Amino acid sequence: MPALLDEIYAKYKKGNRAYAVMLELTYRCVCRCVHCYIDDYESEEMGTSEIVDLLDQLKDEGVLDIGLTGGEVFLRDDLETILEETSRRGFVTYVLTTGILINEKRADMLKRNRIHHVEISLMGATAETHDLVMRHPGAFDKTMNAVRLLAERGIPVVLKNSVLRQNYRELPAMFKLAETLKLPFSANISVLPRIDGTFDNQHCALDYQTALSIDSSLMQGGLLPNEDARGGAKLTCNAGKTTCGISPTGIVYPCLIWRMPLGNVRENRFRDIWRDKPNESLRRLRAMKGEDAKECFSCDFAKKCKRCPGLAFSETGDYLSPVESSCILAGKKAIK
Repeated sequence: MPALLDEIYAKYKKGNRAYAVMLELTYRCVCRCVHCYIDDYESEEMGTSEIVDLLDQLKDEGVLDIGLTGGEVFLRDDLETILEETSRRGFVTYVLTTGILINEKRADMLKRNRIHHVEISLMGATAETHDLVMRHPGAFDKTMNAVRLLAERGIPVVLKNSVLRQNYRELPAMFKLAETLKLPFSANISVLPRIDGTFDNQHCALDYQTALSIDSSLMQGGLLPNEDARGGAKLTCNAGKTTCGISPTGIVYPCLIWRMPLGNVRENRFRDIWRDKPNESLRRLRAMKGEDAKECFSCDFAKKCKRCPGLAFSETGDYLSPVESSCILAGKKAIK
């Protein structure tokens, strides 16, 4: 089976066919995390019928994986309907959530709709730290209860962490907690700028010396689901080729980190945006080679760099440029 999947994926990659889509259902959230990249929590979200129509379009394009994220997806009153529709179309569907709003009824609903897995934020090994980062009193206990409810139903859970100044000391304990719970643990060290391009959440980011003090084996996660960040700087990736992100308002991006608009599914069909009539930005992206990122391609620090094209675009507006935060974490630049 793995060989067959590899063969299928190779065909998708060769033809720039969308394999996986991350769909933001809402920017609304129950938390105000200190490092969050969302700057505006209200938007004119796509309605149920718009999302169902979009799912049909994605199915017609051959999309296999759908990730539902936010904000907090459980603030959508129609989440059960959306999951019923993803299940009916045979998507491999997973959900990213704080876990705070998961109760018995919602856990049963996830099981009934054959959710592949649930990714839950774990921002500390203690309630004090987790709740401080999430800025939601009681979040830790509710998250742990969600983990228990999902485990009782046999729903796989992945614990996700952003390594910050506020919680890095608890990283070994978080890893141990996940191990005790027999759950995968994914930690990422990059802090994304806010969507509006401001950097007022960067006070949460680690400096080089602090990052250097952390056991690298505990930081196996990347910015994206299932991404392994141990391979050094990414100069090209699958964003805009086999994966993409779609905002609550219908804007299509190469990924939710790389917020370069490619079109809007409220205005054009997904197939036109992705395949039949890609805009100039998407055509340039797909033609990009690693060596086009000239400064990063020849950098002596590349092997320990956390750069990705989406992060470069988020910080500088140029996906071929160096990323200051990554340069700092790699030890190339001192923090200002």
